[in-house]
Amino acid sequence: IVTCACNAGFYGDGIAGRRGCAQCPAGTYSTGSATVCKSCTVCSANATTSGSCPAGGTTDGITCACNAGFIGDGNSSGSRCVQCAAGKYQVGQTCMNCTVCSVYATTTGHCAAGGTADLVTCSCNTGYIGTGIGAYGCSLCP
Repeated sequence: IVTCACNAGFYGDGIAGRRGCAQCPAGTYSTGSATVCKSCTVCSANATTSGSCPAGGTTDGITCACNAGFIGDGNSSGSRCVQCAAGKYQVGQTCMNCTVCSVYATTTGHCAAGGTADLVTCSCNTGYIGTGIGAYGCSLCP
C-alpha cells in the first residue's frame, strides 16, 4: 500500500491523477499531510494586525493586538477588543478605575472612555487639607 501526503503549504490527497496537491491560497496555511487548508487568524475591530499569511503558508503568521484604550486578545474568534468605559483607563489587559476625588476637593482633568491614563487630579478646596483623593482625602484645616 502506497500512502501519499502533501507537503506543508499544500493540501489534497497527494495522489497524482486524482486530487493531487494544490498550494494553499493566501489567507490559509497547512502544516503538512492536510486535505484542507486552515484559515489564518482574523483580527477583530479595534485591533492591529501584524504578520502575514501568504499563499503556500506553513504557519498562521498573523498576530493581533488591541489598540490603545482597549483590552482583549484582538482575535475575532477570541475575546475581541473591548473599550475601557468612561471612569476607567487601560493598564495592560485590565481596565482600572480612575481617581475619585473627595467631595471637598476640586477635580481637574478627565477619564474618558478608551483612555490609557488616569488624567484626573484632585486638590482640596480652600479651608481643607489633604490629598483630595477618596472619601476622606480632605479634612478641615485645624
